[in-house]
Amino acid sequence: IGQLGPTGTAAFGVASQALGQVPILIGFGVAVAAQMLIAQLVGSRRGEEANRVAGQAIALAFLISIPIALVGQLPAGLLGLVTRDASVIAAGADYVRIVYGLIFVQLFGMIFSFALLGAGETTTPLLLSLFSTPLTLGLEYALVLGHLGAPALGLLGIGIAVASASLGSLAIGLFLLLSGRCRLRLRARDLLPEPRLLRSIAERA
Repeated sequence: IGQLGPTGTAAFGVASQALGQVPILIGFGVAVAAQMLIAQLVGSRRGEEANRVAGQAIALAFLISIPIALVGQLPAGLLGLVTRDASVIAAGADYVRIVYGLIFVQLFGMIFSFALLGAGETTTPLLLSLFSTPLTLGLEYALVLGHLGAPALGLLGIGIAVASASLGSLAIGLFLLLSGRCRLRLRARDLLPEPRLLRSIAERA
């Protein structure tokens, strides 16, 4: 990050601060709420209900992501809440558009890990992290400063790297959940919003 120069470094810090203040905190709350409910249900041997809660947590994250993604397409106003430096805002604009626009994939990763931990499964979230973290770092190395023949995209490269790795994790996570290759197994109908369960998760978030 330091090699992006003062403006790029400041833009990353400002964008990360804006991202962490609301979207990630909301996602963390939903993930923890889902984990608690799933742990209770699994402990009571109510596996089908636990599956349903996991699906509803994902659905809630998707619904929450829609307004967040829309807000992210107005990066000047968003970053302007944190800084008045026009050069910093301009440098961070594209990064914010990508990361906010695909915020759901990041929230999904949190919910996937916490839901499985609630079900008593620790290995799968760890393995998924071992896939996504090196991939993110490798893409950032290539795209930020143009290593390995890739274009030097600066801060935008970080956004693309994070989005690419998160999309890969989303695909793998959904495959595992829908195919039953982990302790939770979702059916397509589990992802359809159910107001009662959505409200129950939101109240605990």
